[in-house]
Amino acid sequence: MKSLSTKDLPTFLQKKINQTYHPIASPLKHAEFYAKNSQSPILDIGFGLGYVAAASINLYIRNNKPIELACIEKDKQIIKKVSSINIRELEPGHSIIKQALKNHNQYNKGRIKITIITGDARKAVKRLNKKFSTIFLDGFSPNKNPELYTLEFLELLKTKLNNDGIILCHSQNPIFRTALKQLNFKIGNLEQGTIAGLSQNFSLEEKDEKLLKAFRPFRDPKLNWSKEKILKEWDKLPMITDTKSLKKN
Repeated sequence: MKSLSTKDLPTFLQKKINQTYHPIASPLKHAEFYAKNSQSPILDIGFGLGYVAAASINLYIRNNKPIELACIEKDKQIIKKVSSINIRELEPGHSIIKQALKNHNQYNKGRIKITIITGDARKAVKRLNKKFSTIFLDGFSPNKNPELYTLEFLELLKTKLNNDGIILCHSQNPIFRTALKQLNFKIGNLEQGTIAGLSQNFSLEEKDEKLLKAFRPFRDPKLNWSKEKILKEWDKLPMITDTKSLKKN
């Protein structure tokens, strides 16, 4: 894991997949993209260095609103880096994140409640027994981290979303969006990312909508395939035309 400097906040390079945990252009802008479009309770998938969670906490503190965050991160190495970084731009939120990590991944004081979960998001989400108003899908890009963008995983997220809830993602990848569309999400562009919900009036431009017809979603029938297998089997499994059949698998 290699430390990198950016225009505002530090980040790290994940050497195995050759991708950074936060965009080199501006990790701070990336974090604020999620925070400013959210409603609590929030599920943060791809916790990383805690920047998105910290930005969200700060916004809710400024607006004098309660916030509840459930954060999931698979890479224990990156979580260990959180305590060694001092981020003035994300205070007091980042210090609150550090307190949660010191307190067995829990924080519950005043109007702020945080739970940090380590492990595979596919397994962790299954164990969650509540619904969320916002889901941050903040993993690596779909081609590097396809486990988080499959039809089956997004179907699982759908069951954890309130009726008026939204999914926010930094990616506009058409493979990911095709899966959302097959699951009857309404999809829209938001800055350089994607916003999706079940009851909203989000819509894509005609050119973006047409692009989806050229792709099929990633598949992970049992939610346990490796990323290599997901990519290998991408164009081999039959197309799903009725998502009710997913529940039978």
